[in-house]
Amino acid sequence: AVGTYKVGALFLKPGVGTYCAGKNDVQLIPSANGVQIFNLDLGTGGGANMDLGGFSIQCDTATDVKGILGIGCNRLNLFDIGFFGCDENFRFDGGGWNRVVDCETSGSLTRPSGSFWVGSSDDTKYGNVFSVIENYQVRVTTTGTVNPACTFRRAVAMKIDNLIASSVVFDSTLLLLENDCQGLRFTGSCVGFGVGAWFRKGTGVDKAPIFNSFTDFEFD
Repeated sequence: AVGTYKVGALFLKPGVGTYCAGKNDVQLIPSANGVQIFNLDLGTGGGANMDLGGFSIQCDTATDVKGILGIGCNRLNLFDIGFFGCDENFRFDGGGWNRVVDCETSGSLTRPSGSFWVGSSDDTKYGNVFSVIENYQVRVTTTGTVNPACTFRRAVAMKIDNLIASSVVFDSTLLLLENDCQGLRFTGSCVGFGVGAWFRKGTGVDKAPIFNSFTDFEFD
Protein backbone atom coordinates (compact mmCIF):
# COMPACT_ATOMS: atom_id res chain seq x y z
CA ALA A 1 0.00 0.00 0.00
CA VAL A 2 1.05 3.62 -0.51
CA GLY A 3 2.93 4.98 2.50
CA THR A 4 6.16 5.18 4.50
CA TYR A 5 7.46 2.13 6.35
CA LYS A 6 10.37 1.64 8.76
CA VAL A 7 12.20 -1.60 7.96
CA GLY A 8 15.15 -3.64 9.18
CA ALA A 9 16.80 -6.66 7.54
CA LEU A 10 14.39 -8.64 5.34
CA PHE A 11 15.34 -12.16 4.24
CA LEU A 12 13.85 -13.22 0.92
CA LYS A 13 12.92 -16.65 -0.40
CA PRO A 14 13.22 -17.69 -4.05
CA GLY A 15 10.03 -17.24 -6.02
CA VAL A 16 8.46 -14.81 -3.53
CA GLY A 17 8.45 -11.35 -5.08
CA THR A 18 7.51 -7.90 -3.85
CA TYR A 19 5.28 -5.62 -5.91
CA CYS A 20 4.74 -2.17 -4.40
CA ALA A 21 2.82 0.82 -5.72
CA GLY A 22 5.85 2.65 -7.13
CA LYS A 23 9.08 4.31 -6.06
CA ASN A 24 7.35 7.67 -5.63
CA ASP A 25 4.56 6.22 -3.51
CA VAL A 26 6.21 3.68 -1.19
CA GLN A 27 9.18 4.77 0.94
CA LEU A 28 11.21 2.35 3.05
CA ILE A 29 13.07 3.98 5.95
CA PRO A 30 15.99 1.94 7.39
CA SER A 31 15.52 1.27 11.10
CA ALA A 32 19.24 1.43 11.97
CA ASN A 33 22.67 2.30 10.66
CA GLY A 34 24.48 -0.41 8.74
CA VAL A 35 21.42 -2.48 7.87
CA GLN A 36 21.29 -4.74 4.79
CA ILE A 37 17.62 -4.42 3.89
CA PHE A 38 16.89 -7.15 1.32
CA ASN A 39 18.89 -10.39 1.52
CA LEU A 40 18.73 -13.36 -0.85
CA ASP A 41 21.64 -15.80 -0.42
CA LEU A 42 21.52 -18.90 -2.61
CA GLY A 43 25.13 -19.85 -1.99
CA THR A 44 26.76 -21.49 -5.00
CA GLY A 45 23.84 -20.64 -7.28
CA GLY A 46 20.22 -21.32 -8.00
CA GLY A 47 16.99 -19.93 -9.40
CA ALA A 48 15.68 -16.87 -7.62
CA ASN A 49 12.90 -16.44 -10.20
CA MET A 50 11.47 -13.34 -8.59
CA ASP A 51 10.66 -9.66 -9.12
CA LEU A 52 11.35 -6.95 -6.58
CA GLY A 53 10.34 -3.34 -7.02
CA GLY A 54 7.95 -0.44 -6.84
CA PHE A 55 9.51 1.33 -3.84
CA SER A 56 12.30 3.67 -2.75
CA ILE A 57 14.80 3.35 0.08
CA GLN A 58 15.19 6.69 1.85
CA CYS A 59 18.35 7.16 3.94
CA ASP A 60 18.17 10.76 5.11
CA THR A 61 19.47 9.86 8.58
CA ALA A 62 20.67 6.23 8.57
CA THR A 63 24.25 5.62 7.42
CA ASP A 64 26.07 2.68 5.78
CA VAL A 65 22.78 1.24 4.47
CA LYS A 66 22.87 -1.49 1.82
CA GLY A 67 19.79 -2.00 -0.33
CA ILE A 68 19.62 -5.41 -2.05
CA LEU A 69 22.00 -8.37 -1.82
CA GLY A 70 21.69 -11.33 -4.18
CA ILE A 71 24.26 -14.13 -3.86
CA GLY A 72 24.23 -16.92 -6.44
CA CYS A 73 20.89 -15.73 -7.84
CA ASN A 74 19.50 -16.42 -11.30
CA ARG A 75 16.58 -14.45 -12.75
CA LEU A 76 16.34 -11.86 -9.98
CA ASN A 77 14.61 -8.82 -11.47
CA LEU A 78 14.75 -5.34 -9.91
CA PHE A 79 12.38 -2.71 -11.32
CA ASP A 80 11.16 0.81 -10.49
CA ILE A 81 13.37 1.28 -7.40
CA GLY A 82 14.79 4.53 -6.05
CA PHE A 83 17.94 4.33 -3.92
CA PHE A 84 18.27 7.63 -2.05
CA GLY A 85 21.32 7.91 0.20
CA CYS A 86 22.18 4.18 0.33
CA ASP A 87 25.90 3.40 0.47
CA GLU A 88 25.42 0.33 -1.73
CA ASN A 89 22.25 0.11 -3.79
CA PHE A 90 22.51 -3.50 -4.91
CA ARG A 91 25.08 -6.28 -5.16
CA PHE A 92 24.77 -9.33 -7.40
CA ASP A 93 27.54 -11.80 -6.53
CA GLY A 94 27.57 -14.84 -8.80
CA GLY A 95 24.64 -16.23 -10.75
CA GLY A 96 23.23 -14.57 -13.83
CA TRP A 97 20.27 -13.80 -16.09
CA ASN A 98 19.34 -10.94 -13.74
CA ARG A 99 17.69 -7.65 -14.72
CA VAL A 100 17.72 -4.11 -13.33
CA VAL A 101 15.17 -1.89 -15.09
CA ASP A 102 13.94 1.69 -14.50
CA CYS A 103 15.90 2.31 -11.29
CA GLU A 104 17.64 5.44 -10.03
CA THR A 105 20.08 6.55 -7.37
CA SER A 106 20.64 9.94 -5.80
CA GLY A 107 22.14 11.48 -2.71
CA SER A 108 20.48 13.74 -0.16
CA LEU A 109 21.50 16.80 1.80
CA THR A 110 23.62 14.61 4.07
CA ARG A 111 24.20 11.32 2.18
CA PRO A 112 26.08 10.50 -1.05
CA SER A 113 24.65 8.76 -4.06
CA GLY A 114 25.12 4.99 -3.71
CA SER A 115 27.02 2.45 -5.78
CA PHE A 116 26.32 -0.98 -7.21
CA TRP A 117 28.53 -4.06 -7.63
CA VAL A 118 27.90 -6.95 -10.03
CA GLY A 119 29.98 -9.96 -10.98
CA SER A 120 31.80 -12.57 -8.93
CA SER A 121 33.94 -12.37 -5.81
CA ASP A 122 35.09 -15.96 -6.56
CA ASP A 123 38.32 -15.81 -8.55
CA THR A 124 37.56 -19.22 -10.11
CA LYS A 125 34.13 -18.31 -11.53
CA TYR A 126 32.43 -15.70 -13.64
CA GLY A 127 29.27 -14.02 -12.38
CA ASN A 128 26.19 -12.25 -13.67
CA VAL A 129 26.42 -13.84 -17.06
CA PHE A 130 23.76 -12.61 -19.53
CA SER A 131 22.37 -10.00 -17.12
CA VAL A 132 20.79 -6.69 -18.19
CA ILE A 133 20.75 -3.17 -16.75
CA GLU A 134 18.37 -0.78 -18.53
CA ASN A 135 17.33 2.81 -17.83
CA TYR A 136 19.51 3.32 -14.77
CA GLN A 137 19.97 6.91 -13.66
CA VAL A 138 22.72 8.25 -11.39
CA ARG A 139 22.35 11.75 -9.94
CA VAL A 140 25.22 13.10 -7.87
CA THR A 141 24.71 16.20 -5.76
CA THR A 142 27.22 18.19 -3.69
CA THR A 143 27.41 15.29 -1.20
CA GLY A 144 29.15 13.24 -3.90
CA THR A 145 28.95 9.53 -4.64
CA VAL A 146 30.33 6.27 -3.34
CA ASN A 147 33.34 5.79 -5.61
CA PRO A 148 33.28 4.06 -8.05
CA ALA A 149 29.56 4.32 -8.72
CA CYS A 150 29.26 1.11 -10.78
CA THR A 151 31.64 -1.86 -10.45
CA PHE A 152 31.76 -4.91 -12.73
CA ARG A 153 34.09 -7.73 -11.64
CA ARG A 154 34.39 -10.97 -13.64
CA ALA A 155 31.03 -10.16 -15.28
CA VAL A 156 30.34 -11.70 -18.71
CA ALA A 157 28.01 -10.97 -21.66
CA MET A 158 26.01 -8.21 -19.99
CA LYS A 159 23.95 -5.53 -21.71
CA ILE A 160 23.89 -2.05 -20.15
CA ASP A 161 21.54 0.28 -22.01
CA ASN A 162 20.54 3.91 -21.37
CA LEU A 163 22.76 4.61 -18.40
CA ILE A 164 22.29 8.29 -17.59
CA ALA A 165 24.74 9.75 -15.09
CA SER A 166 25.20 13.36 -14.08
CA SER A 167 27.41 14.82 -11.38
CA VAL A 168 28.19 18.25 -9.98
CA VAL A 169 31.25 16.71 -8.29
CA PHE A 170 33.85 15.76 -10.91
CA ASP A 171 36.32 13.81 -8.77
CA SER A 172 34.84 10.30 -9.01
CA THR A 173 34.59 7.33 -11.39
CA LEU A 174 31.32 6.11 -12.87
CA LEU A 175 32.29 2.70 -14.32
CA LEU A 176 34.97 0.31 -13.10
CA LEU A 177 35.54 -2.86 -15.13
CA GLU A 178 38.06 -5.26 -13.64
CA ASN A 179 39.33 -8.81 -13.44
CA ASP A 180 38.53 -10.39 -16.79
CA CYS A 181 35.15 -8.79 -17.52
CA GLN A 182 34.20 -10.03 -20.99
CA GLY A 183 31.56 -9.05 -23.53
CA LEU A 184 29.95 -6.17 -21.65
CA ARG A 185 28.02 -4.01 -24.12
CA PHE A 186 27.22 -0.41 -23.19
CA THR A 187 24.81 1.43 -25.50
CA GLY A 188 22.83 4.65 -25.67
CA SER A 189 24.26 6.31 -22.56
CA CYS A 190 25.28 9.79 -21.45
CA VAL A 191 27.83 10.39 -18.70
CA GLY A 192 28.99 13.54 -16.94
CA PHE A 193 31.65 12.34 -14.46
CA GLY A 194 35.28 12.97 -13.65
CA VAL A 195 36.26 9.54 -15.02
CA GLY A 196 33.65 7.88 -17.23
CA ALA A 197 35.17 4.38 -17.41
CA TRP A 198 38.21 2.74 -15.85
CA PHE A 199 39.56 -0.65 -16.95
CA ARG A 200 41.99 -2.52 -14.74
CA LYS A 201 43.34 -5.96 -13.94
CA GLY A 202 42.68 -5.61 -10.23
CA THR A 203 43.75 -8.29 -7.76
CA GLY A 204 43.18 -12.02 -7.55
CA VAL A 205 42.78 -12.63 -11.29
CA ASP A 206 45.74 -12.08 -13.60
CA LYS A 207 43.61 -10.89 -16.53
CA ALA A 208 42.40 -7.48 -17.63
CA PRO A 209 38.91 -6.80 -19.11
CA ILE A 210 38.58 -7.83 -22.78
CA PHE A 211 36.02 -7.71 -25.63
CA ASN A 212 33.86 -4.95 -24.08
CA SER A 213 32.18 -2.31 -26.23
CA PHE A 214 30.71 1.22 -26.00
CA THR A 215 28.23 2.28 -28.69
CA ASP A 216 26.38 5.61 -28.91
CA PHE A 217 27.98 6.50 -25.59
CA GLU A 218 28.60 10.16 -24.75
CA PHE A 219 31.19 11.28 -22.22
CA ASP A 220 30.80 14.87 -21.06
